[in-house]
Amino acid sequence: MECPKICAKIEHAVFVEVVEYEKAKISAVKHVEYINREGSFFHDEHWKESNKFVEDFITTAQTANALNGLEMLLYKTDDFGSIKNSERGIEVTENASSTTLSIALMLADEKMNHQPLIIHGSPDFHKAVLQTALLASLPITFADRLFQKEF
Repeated sequence: MECPKICAKIEHAVFVEVVEYEKAKISAVKHVEYINREGSFFHDEHWKESNKFVEDFITTAQTANALNGLEMLLYKTDDFGSIKNSERGIEVTENASSTTLSIALMLADEKMNHQPLIIHGSPDFHKAVLQTALLASLPITFADRLFQKEF
């Protein structure tokens, strides 16, 4: 049986395909197990690997994080990376896409009162952040003068 497809416009011309399926009742316990990848959903290695937070995060000198220390998942995709707020700052998953990095940078800039951003993490993360900021022409500034000069 073929299901109708609906395209919805999301912020900044990012499109998401939504597919409607026959509605089936799912117990709350099964739903929670799926979300947390527990029970029969435990072995979904792709989900675990694509949502691995490492030491890559964004902060400022004046504001450590966006939500006053509240740890919260802010954005999640299975294939393009995720963003969360922690006590350290705005964290992104390893190998996040440039779209996800762009969202994280704009979120950090907005929620941290447009202060110069401090980028913490691996050299690959620094390179990806710089490339994303350049390609997207993001209106942000960096606290590191050498980083800002390259930008």
